[in-house]
Amino acid sequence: MLESRDGWLFHTNSWLAAQASAGDDRSFAVVDEQGSILAVAALRRDWLRALGPLSLPRLYNGRAGLAHRAGLAPELEREVDRFALARVKALGQRGGGLLVNWERPSMMPPDCALEVELASAGYRTSALAAQVIDLAPEEDALLAAAQSRCRRDVRRAQKLCVQVQVASSAADVAIFAQLHRQTMASIGGAPWPDGAALRLWSALAPAGCCEILLARNPSGSPVAGIVTLHYRGASYYHAAASAPGQREWLGNTRLVWEAIVRARARGDRAFHLGPVPRRDQAPAKAYRVGQFKAQFGGREQPWLHSNLALWPGLDLLMRASARVRSGLRARAERTFAP
Repeated sequence: MLESRDGWLFHTNSWLAAQASAGDDRSFAVVDEQGSILAVAALRRDWLRALGPLSLPRLYNGRAGLAHRAGLAPELEREVDRFALARVKALGQRGGGLLVNWERPSMMPPDCALEVELASAGYRTSALAAQVIDLAPEEDALLAAAQSRCRRDVRRAQKLCVQVQVASSAADVAIFAQLHRQTMASIGGAPWPDGAALRLWSALAPAGCCEILLARNPSGSPVAGIVTLHYRGASYYHAAASAPGQREWLGNTRLVWEAIVRARARGDRAFHLGPVPRRDQAPAKAYRVGQFKAQFGGREQPWLHSNLALWPGLDLLMRASARVRSGLRARAERTFAP
């Protein structure tokens, strides 16, 4: 399955499944009459903790994706798509899901036939810009292509003797997990499930598909961490974290640059930084994260994401909510503009 053109998509969903808590993995295989696997659909449940002041203990969004066996005839692929989409919808409705988010990583080439099937199944597709760095140039040229603030911060972190450590034990992974919990708490984000970082690292690091880097100040205290994922010539910025009150060490900037350098040395062709949304496309915190990523240079390419509202009226409610949020953000920007 990994040799098909969908191999990257399947692999990313394998990472997601590796993070899922026990019982939340709903992945399945699509087989023919002889029992041969035609495709694998990765499906997990992302539980919703709250919606505003409301507690939502039993509601979740599904996250799904599909990888076909290499060499399938186009007509059979489309039949498999329709079957898998219907099955994912049925599983979501039966289990109390609100939405299905269909995984569309930025490194996947466009699949026009899949677009048709997703639209026919009721999925709504939109796009964010994603930042991708071509790793062909020399290291000095890559740094020269970054924004001036980025170059300055990389050199300053090096002068501050911020050291980079590659995680090599469960204890190192636990340090990253603690940093990540602290970061999510500080921004009001959802933390990873307990043990997710260790499961991810244990499953993928032995195959060379996952690396966790820690930044330490001269006294040895961890100040930041980053998780990168690697597959078939590409590296992917997966998650990052920093210690409270330790931003002056510029640990995250140091680690992202180090991850880019390591990816190039490993022979990867591209480094995917992930989404860099416009100000009107995301909350302020997500926008700032995108701007942090954009400072490392590279080119923008579309990051498609598709979702399906599982219950009547929910899609209209989502659209109305998105318009309200966009209007409020625009109003706030006008109010506080200098």
